[in-house]
Amino acid sequence: ANSKNSENEAKKYLNCPNEKIGTIYAGVEEKFKNIEAIINESTTSKTLEKYNIQKPFILNLSYIESPHKNTLNLLKAYKNLAEKLKEKFKLVIVDNAKNENKFLEVTNELDINTKNIVYLGHISDKELLILYKSCSLFITTSLHEGFGFPALEAMSCNVPVISSNTTALKEIVNLEEATFNPYNIEELSKKIDEALVDKDSSEKLKQNFIKQEEKIFW
Repeated sequence: ANSKNSENEAKKYLNCPNEKIGTIYAGVEEKFKNIEAIINESTTSKTLEKYNIQKPFILNLSYIESPHKNTLNLLKAYKNLAEKLKEKFKLVIVDNAKNENKFLEVTNELDINTKNIVYLGHISDKELLILYKSCSLFITTSLHEGFGFPALEAMSCNVPVISSNTTALKEIVNLEEATFNPYNIEELSKKIDEALVDKDSSEKLKQNFIKQEEKIFW
């Protein structure tokens, strides 16, 4: 298994004997260790301009049609932020299976003003790397993950990362201050606010990858 959580689920649900299973962690690709050779100020500016993204922004990778990604609660939590905070920090959602109609349906239903939300479809790996590196905060609100690559990838880009305290994500992020109950909208909003406003908190989140890299690698 690629996480202890997946190992434990296999034991529980598949009755897999202890001696038949073990955990070998996944990790981040080599490109994350040579990021400066791949992107520069010019390519970054062009990508942000292409998608009409002005810094600073919050980044999330999601599938709005997949309930386990919990995008609905992210949108609710973002809506609850102070107006001046939303004006300063846009929310950028990258959805490989982009469904504009579903996005508009959900935001209309929740009465969410989308002027500070950028909803994108599939982007290239290089563009994703640029968004990771450029964001002020990366957030994953999933209810269930077998590993949680985006969280670890964002951490490796030296940006603050906050995550659901569920399944493998809690294990990958492994920092209480960086996790939240994904079912609790108020707690999620508070955690976003804290990560964006409190400089000490933000710096601690940035440093988290150094500790995790020693344990989680290919």
